[in-house]
Amino acid sequence: TYNMYPLVAAALDAVLWVVSHLLTPIFTVWSKISHKPQPQELPGLKVENVPGFGPTEFLTVGGKAKTLFVMIPGNPGCVDFYDEFLRTLHTCSQGRVQCLAIGHIGHSVRSGDHTNKRLFNLQEQIQHKRTILEDILKKSDTDLVLAGHSVGAYICLELMRHLPSTRVRRILCLCPTMQHIVRSRNGQSYYHILKHFRPPLTRLAALLAGLPAPVLTRVARWRLRNVAPCHVAGAVALAHPNVVGNIMHMALHEMHEIKELDLVHTRTHGPRLVLYYARVDGWVPDDNSHAFQQAAPEATTVHAEPHVEHAFVLTSSAHVAELCWSWIAPFCHTPKA
Repeated sequence: TYNMYPLVAAALDAVLWVVSHLLTPIFTVWSKISHKPQPQELPGLKVENVPGFGPTEFLTVGGKAKTLFVMIPGNPGCVDFYDEFLRTLHTCSQGRVQCLAIGHIGHSVRSGDHTNKRLFNLQEQIQHKRTILEDILKKSDTDLVLAGHSVGAYICLELMRHLPSTRVRRILCLCPTMQHIVRSRNGQSYYHILKHFRPPLTRLAALLAGLPAPVLTRVARWRLRNVAPCHVAGAVALAHPNVVGNIMHMALHEMHEIKELDLVHTRTHGPRLVLYYARVDGWVPDDNSHAFQQAAPEATTVHAEPHVEHAFVLTSSAHVAELCWSWIAPFCHTPKA
């Protein structure tokens, strides 16, 4: 079956090429009478240049505090998806932490170098976060709590090879994909799609990006169903061929590069780790939780309630944010009375 994938992908790409050329005149008219699709602007969202990488999304919730809660997204890494989660966490903390989500470079229409169609792999995404966090630590006396969702958990652990451990109070790994993603149920299915179907999927993204803003928003609402407005905004922010290209490029590198745990490195940071696993997770091999407990017995391992899914930000943001605060509250500075 897998041997047919290249042929099917080529045929699909050819069909979409024809469709896109047939629709070009219609899209041209639409562009003149409709606003260009743009994601909703969230309070606290800024786009700033990161040297060597380009425009980057930062979503900040709350004012300055002695502890900065840094959220590293999964893939796709658009910060809009984490808005509800961060606002709930900040409310729970009563201002004891400032929250910051750092978007993956190139994972939004606002971010990256789409003009030159630059693609960023997993290691470049790690270096991107390292550049940002080292700059934050250099310019302030703030301590960090690192939180990573899905592949963001792997990125957090890799960042600890470079960040001073005395400045990182806690590392939260939420639905973590830190070992053998390609062996997971979804990994086995999606690997061949990522390997062969990137051209047609990128072309499909270009077609979606050409839709009028109201239509694109309706498509996002229909696909996601019963989610917060910030999640719809996140979906709209993905509607660009180079964004989809970056998402798939990073995902394929994840499949190739995330293999065995570095046992020494993992055990070193065990006491500050919290591992939060969904009970049913198509992106995490079934034996991962047990393997990690053996590698880092001092880490805190928590298994989620049955309703919490891998993409918890879509349906369980508030619940997981409250749990996160319970795990980090003892490690955060209490403001003086």
